[in-house]
Amino acid sequence: MGGHISVDKCDSPFILFVHTNEYAGNFERELTGYVSGIWDHQTHGGDEAAMFKAAHPDSSLTEAAHFVPDEDLAWQRPCCIADPKNSGYTSLAIFFERSLSLEELQLIWKRARQFPEYMNTKRPGSFPSLKILGIDFIEREITVTDTPICSIHEPDLIST
Repeated sequence: MGGHISVDKCDSPFILFVHTNEYAGNFERELTGYVSGIWDHQTHGGDEAAMFKAAHPDSSLTEAAHFVPDEDLAWQRPCCIADPKNSGYTSLAIFFERSLSLEELQLIWKRARQFPEYMNTKRPGSFPSLKILGIDFIEREITVTDTPICSIHEPDLIST
């Protein structure tokens, strides 16, 4: 099931990048659900989100999720594959409405490090060399710039 979100075009105020050593498009929704309990209720990741919520019932990460319209599909998604280090889309971007606490980031990191073992149990042999290399949490500053294109005023003078 295809879909597309461009990190450069999304309006998420906070983004968590999870860096791996493999193409993240093969597991980005499962990884999102596994580390945060967040999923789009449309595709993969629901089982992993349920596992997270069962293990961490007091977590408020799901309420912090920021959903971004998919450019190809008719729903919104909380994540996408990303290439912030020009490494062939080996990173995952998870979108958030608010800053995360150190405790939340530590929980995500702990679960991210467990994810390769989980995926190799779920899909034996599919990801034998998968590694989680690190996470980065950024605040995105979104600015709006107005650039005049054309003005029309009396007496019908056009300036560009």
